[in-house]
Amino acid sequence: MQETDMNLDATRIRQEREKRAWTQEQLAEIAGLGVRTVQRIEATGIASFESAAALSSALVIPVSDLKLASGRQDGARRWLGTKTSSHLWGLLIALLVALILSPPLPILFVALWSSLWLSFEIGIAVAARRTSS
Repeated sequence: MQETDMNLDATRIRQEREKRAWTQEQLAEIAGLGVRTVQRIEATGIASFESAAALSSALVIPVSDLKLASGRQDGARRWLGTKTSSHLWGLLIALLVALILSPPLPILFVALWSSLWLSFEIGIAVAARRTSS
């Protein structure tokens, strides 16, 4: 994130776009931005002041209403920012225990690791979905 970038409420931008039944392509065209820029802003909430002003104008919403309240992060980013580290440590501990307790057959170890990693990814997806709704 650059010094001139702003944290916008990505969820609000997406909701406002969907409320108008616009695609990301339509919003990009109306705002005079690139489609990838709109996609990135909706995914990360990070935008330059110029992009934020363009979205503000297109959505007819003051920039101040699109800014993320200080101390607040968007749904999945908030969850991932606070939980990922502890979940990764838990996963690593489970992996070490599995390695110590598993028989010396590498295929079983790989299968166990794969199932643990899949469970971790599903957990993140479920949590991200819960926080975005």
